Amino acid sequence: AGAKVLVLEALHEAGGRARDYRWTTGPHAGHSLELGVALIGTAEQTPFAHSLLADELGVRLYSFPVWGPGNCTGWGSLNCRTALLCRNGEGEINPFKTLFPGIITRRCVGSAKTVAALLKVTAELMLLTSGVDVEAPWSHPKAVEWDSQTFGAWLRAACDDTPAYNYLKLTIEPDLSASVDSVSLLHALFMSKTGGGVFDGLYAFNNVKRISGGGGAPALKMAAELGAANILYNVRVESIRQDEQMVEVTSSDGRRWGAKYVVVTGAPSVVNKVTFEPPLPSLKQQVLRNVPIGNAVRLSAVYPWAWWRSRGLSGAWGDEKNDSILPLGMDMTPCDSSREHDCDGAPGVIQAQVQGAQADALLAMSHSARQLAFTRFLAQFFGSDAMSSVEQLVDFDFAQYPTLGGGTQAHFPPKVWTTSGKALRGPVGRVHFAGAEYSALRFGYLDGAVRSANATAASLIAKLGAEEGLQRAR
Repeated sequence: AGAKVLVLEALHEAGGRARDYRWTTGPHAGHSLELGVALIGTAEQTPFAHSLLADELGVRLYSFPVWGPGNCTGWGSLNCRTALLCRNGEGEINPFKTLFPGIITRRCVGSAKTVAALLKVTAELMLLTSGVDVEAPWSHPKAVEWDSQTFGAWLRAACDDTPAYNYLKLTIEPDLSASVDSVSLLHALFMSKTGGGVFDGLYAFNNVKRISGGGGAPALKMAAELGAANILYNVRVESIRQDEQMVEVTSSDGRRWGAKYVVVTGAPSVVNKVTFEPPLPSLKQQVLRNVPIGNAVRLSAVYPWAWWRSRGLSGAWGDEKNDSILPLGMDMTPCDSSREHDCDGAPGVIQAQVQGAQADALLAMSHSARQLAFTRFLAQFFGSDAMSSVEQLVDFDFAQYPTLGGGTQAHFPPKVWTTSGKALRGPVGRVHFAGAEYSALRFGYLDGAVRSANATAASLIAKLGAEEGLQRAR
């Protein structure tokens, strides 16, 4: 569109929460492991992400078995060659080569009563979700009621079976990136609707495609195309001052830049650390201040190769024990096994992500203690090789990068959507806001970030064009 752009990046490379660990030497050189963004949905589920990655950037996407059985053919994972391991509430570990009806039995989820409770709660969530407007979740007639209680409280009231509640909790919390007791019921329903429905938005059935080269590869490619002169790294913005004609941005080391418009990205709690002059409207300040991103830690046990696959295991597990430190995990070996030579030299990787109290407990340990705890846990499911053959532990604490906010996705606690949620997305004067949390659809996802960026860019191009037209008319 001919507009001049300068990107101020707080970290040492582009990508934000799309970060990767890269092997540059040794037997695994050339392979990357996702520490943040890792998976997207199908082209139908996440069309904006597919358009940017595959069509515009030419980044290869490939199908990847995530949580569940692996190497499957047929609808509904009916024909799988490797099995998911499930530890039920009684402590028994059993393998399953089908998600449905496989895990919906006493050997995993629980009794017929538990299955009935799961179906009942899922049906209720689907019904409630259908009435939520993602553009204005606060507008629902029951919004205040739903926003005044936690999702956890609602689940416990709606689910009269403890094993069913435990199963729902371990399934849903990774997609919320928070405890069910930290978010409001209204936010959970919003997340269900924005993600494409209960199964996609809350049960994680929308993670089916992996990005070749790692989740951060698209951002690095875009940065290279933008050019070194148009992006500055290790620049933390401290303040943004605007008037009717211009915007001035000041970094923490005192450098200043002027522009006609500024686009602020990052999670709301991170943006809240920037000083704005004049101050942002009260509701905007409230929503930025009251929408946290929580905490998350991602653990990856790295092995010489994915040996569990040769034993008929997918590398995925579900643990329904109440005191489990790692309720869910999966094989994240970084290669496309359907592509010849793509897996040459690739390490085998089993990965888990936890948040909340579980993350706090793991982060309180030393690196060596975390590795021991993680591999001991894995050995319960995969045998002694999970401990004896581990090469390294790659652990990533989002809180170590203050500009990332601490977790993978922001969330709305009770009473935030209905008091200040409407102020989240809109611009304030010449300052616009864009990113995964500023999109009505696919909130918190890569697809949402692309949608928000596209909409913001289109708005600014129109405004710049209108201003140029006025200047010519004068």
